[in-house]
Amino acid sequence: MRGKDASYNEPLKRQARADVLRHAVVALTTGRATSPLVTGEEFDRLLEYCVDFIRKHARQDLSEAVAPLREDWHAMHASRVGKRAPADLKVLFLSGPEPLNDFVALAELGVNPHNVWAVESDKNTFLSAVTQLREVGAPLKLHWGNLREFFAVVPEQFDIVYFDACGPLFGGEPRTNLVLQELFLRQRMAALSALITNFAATPRDNEEKWINRMLAWYVPRFFQPVYHASEEIDRVNGENTYLEHLKEHLEEYYSDFVSRFTIEVANQLLAWWRVRALRAASRAYLAQESQLKAAIAASLRTPERGGMQELLRSVGHAQLAPSSYPYLWTINLAREHLESNDPLLDLLLKETLEQTKLSDAIEAVSLVRNFFEGYVDWGAHNWQACSDDLRDLLDAFRWFDSEGQPLDRFFCDVPLPNLIVDLLVGLYGYPYHVNLRKLRRISYCAKQTTMMSDVFVLDQCRYLYDLVPTLPLFGPELPHGVQFILRICMDLIRRHTDRSCWDLYRGAALAAAGEAGFAIHRWPERVDLR
Repeated sequence: MRGKDASYNEPLKRQARADVLRHAVVALTTGRATSPLVTGEEFDRLLEYCVDFIRKHARQDLSEAVAPLREDWHAMHASRVGKRAPADLKVLFLSGPEPLNDFVALAELGVNPHNVWAVESDKNTFLSAVTQLREVGAPLKLHWGNLREFFAVVPEQFDIVYFDACGPLFGGEPRTNLVLQELFLRQRMAALSALITNFAATPRDNEEKWINRMLAWYVPRFFQPVYHASEEIDRVNGENTYLEHLKEHLEEYYSDFVSRFTIEVANQLLAWWRVRALRAASRAYLAQESQLKAAIAASLRTPERGGMQELLRSVGHAQLAPSSYPYLWTINLAREHLESNDPLLDLLLKETLEQTKLSDAIEAVSLVRNFFEGYVDWGAHNWQACSDDLRDLLDAFRWFDSEGQPLDRFFCDVPLPNLIVDLLVGLYGYPYHVNLRKLRRISYCAKQTTMMSDVFVLDQCRYLYDLVPTLPLFGPELPHGVQFILRICMDLIRRHTDRSCWDLYRGAALAAAGEAGFAIHRWPERVDLR
């Protein structure tokens, strides 16, 4: 995956390496308390806000009732997050011919050399690395082999993975996206960890392919890296205009994509895939296969309008916007616009997990997550995609502030069924959520090529998902105190996903974004080191 003429010791490369490694190590050690998506301080602040709000407007004092729940949650949070010193961190990086560069940078940050693995697939490059390490007697574990295979077989979890691919996203052999896929599916990152990626910014080398990939990915997205001059672009009916827009701003879209693709895959898609592939979870959440297939087919056509695609083109209601079904749109657009062997299309339609394709998961979970639209005739297929047990739960369950409940409309958002679906998916799916405050995005020049590095601070948020009961025990009797804890965590996670995975925990806000201390975390700009 590394170019033969790549230089690993250029000043900008050294600066970039030091920058991303330092950011990762600090995030997991001295800055660890602020690396979870839900910090102890933020949890207490939002809990206090809710208790004060209820005391003021409902004349109920819940402070004593929630005190033991707060203490229990903090104990769970501390056990899940833990503490680390630099010497405790386990690290893996791609070797290249000069692994000493990364090795020295890690040692200077206090990482124990015995906790470090380096992997190299090219034989000659591996032999060069062996020679360099032997000369200095570095006690590094240097593995000659395929990184994807390493993740698939070796049962180690790493605190930091430095995936310095050097080539472009979707490039290399094996393709860089497959390495990411295996990394997350095999749970090779610790529950609180940091992934560093480094991809070449060369979309113009395959301009038409990348324009079509950007079309498939961004048409249904609520946020665009570059907005049209008019601040509004008809991405559905004005396809040619949008293609011209993508061509003009391809570098900006690619820069956004290398970050957003990794986040969306880790945050949502692989969790959906895991749930769909796990037969017991699929059986619990989804309708029987024949009924599920019929529901999916029905979602793509309505007799009076010619299909969901036409419906979404012609109706402007927010619940029918493409961003409510972003990955369904991506599948259809990928089929229409991408070549049969395109890596993105392969990921969606060919790669399998326990004989289950990612597209199978997307089609099923997209419908279940939009259960609310089943209350009108054209959305009945969303209900039909659910198992009987899930449909009964989503239809009957009421949060403490749902319609008809004592605290109805007290808080910012009215909770909809998608919150329960996201919780149940996270319970089995083990997503890696990304801390947007600590997302570090840089670029630099290596030789003549612009490189884009990202540091993703990942959190599996088990202090939330381990509180979620399984479907048979998730019902109206769920204590309001537990509901309170779940909702606070969802609200705080949502403030990280609003600008990355827009539909994840949509409608979870207890405090409005404008309330002091409860901001939506911004999407960070990429910093150019040149």
